[in-house]
Amino acid sequence: MTKTNDVRLRETWDKLSHDPFHQAGFFPSERYLSDWIGSQKNKRVLEIGCGQGRIIVPLARQNNQVIGIDISNEMLSICQTRLKQEGLNVPLVRADTRHLPFRDGVFELVYSLGVVEHFEETAQAINEHARVSKVEGTVIVSVPHRRSFYHLFKIFSQFLHLFRFGFEQSFTKRELRQMTQAAQIRITNLIAQEIVPESTVTPLRHLAAYGVLLLDKLLLPVGLGGMTIIVRGKVMSHN
Repeated sequence: MTKTNDVRLRETWDKLSHDPFHQAGFFPSERYLSDWIGSQKNKRVLEIGCGQGRIIVPLARQNNQVIGIDISNEMLSICQTRLKQEGLNVPLVRADTRHLPFRDGVFELVYSLGVVEHFEETAQAINEHARVSKVEGTVIVSVPHRRSFYHLFKIFSQFLHLFRFGFEQSFTKRELRQMTQAAQIRITNLIAQEIVPESTVTPLRHLAAYGVLLLDKLLLPVGLGGMTIIVRGKVMSHN
């Protein structure tokens, strides 16, 4: 298997850092993620792929032990600006999720939302989540769901050379479960999740996103659908 092209990956996300659609995007809101994270006050937290700070900024308001990493310098620059505007001091590091620059067992919570699917070495990236987590620490990972209309929409967009997010894989629940368990993570939750786009994107993109969302909902009664699958678990041991 050919390894992910690091230079091309950084260039893609540097470019997307200024894209308003990505800034609004398909990402879980602070309200949704808070149900999974819970209170993290006085706990060491790592966000992998912090982007423009959509999640790490509100999280840092309640916790001064948060660290963010991203492979894109442009993303980190925007995130740092947002943090400074709120008077928040959060260490940000340019780093690769496949080779995290932290020792074993540092964090009580490690999470990434829509990150590991952009690397062919997805299992290695999830292993790194577990490695830097403490035993019994929490790991949360979300990836695109292969058994969804979003996946078909993505294939169509790639065929027309309209897909702007670079290399991206999709996974089944079974595949995500297998990679997570192989990383010595005991799964506590694994669900398919619809992500509603926010209204700050252009009307045409907003309409297209909602169209995919509505089609996807038709699959939910038969156990399919959901634009992303999200797993949460506890690290059992370090390999």
